[in-house]
Amino acid sequence: MQLQRYWQLTDIFVRNINHKNDVYTALISKAKEFVSYTQSTRLTVEQDIQRHHLLENEGFKLNPKKSVFELNLAG
Repeated sequence: MQLQRYWQLTDIFVRNINHKNDVYTALISKAKEFVSYTQSTRLTVEQDIQRHHLLENEGFKLNPKKSVFELNLAG
């Protein structure tokens, strides 16, 4: 068993504007940079299913057992 640090986003809120998806994607990108900077291996997002396509485009996979999206950055 090995302990690893990971980061979890519990809410991502973007105001209803014209480029909402672009802003959301930019926030996810910054979070991924931070995870790498802190030498962590995983980023999880507790998110409603409405944004699942954006998360999947960024490489996240839905973990149905935990109802979160997970991205493994190890390697």
